[in-house]
Amino acid sequence: MITFSQYENFFEDIAKKYKPISHSDTKARFATMDIDDILSAQRGTLDFVDPCMILENFEGELEWKHDRVLDETYGAFYILQHIPRNDPEKKRTIMTNTKTHAVKIVSKLQKMKIDFHKGVPNIPKMILYFDFSQVKYQKVSNVFAGCHGWRFEFNLGQEDLLSKTYDPDDWHQEEEGG
Repeated sequence: MITFSQYENFFEDIAKKYKPISHSDTKARFATMDIDDILSAQRGTLDFVDPCMILENFEGELEWKHDRVLDETYGAFYILQHIPRNDPEKKRTIMTNTKTHAVKIVSKLQKMKIDFHKGVPNIPKMILYFDFSQVKYQKVSNVFAGCHGWRFEFNLGQEDLLSKTYDPDDWHQEEEGG
């Protein structure tokens, strides 16, 4: 199963490594879509002057596949940047750039999936079910005090053996048939 910490750490690492975002302790450009996180980061140092990545909490569904529990996770991230009012040319430029950044991040996920299948070490198992053809995106306007950009939606997944998810010791004794 994919934990929220795995999901968040994975994308925070991407936000740190992708040069146009370059999230760090001194230049906060990554937050999760938890309202407390965003508000505290915004009050603090979240820097929307440059592109920022905001990660939504994931949702998902469970599926039984090949005697395994498949946890398919649907996530989304935003690439946002502040745009000054009444500057349509700058808005067009930033909208183009934020979409380009998001596509590059999604392309990195695809590259990681290819590398996973080649046996490259240290690639998270959840990337296995990433499907580039399922990525969707929508324009986002005027959020967080004048920020604009794009929301990209994607899927990840992870299979676990039933024996890893079902433990009879978790249950009170039942009579036969229950």
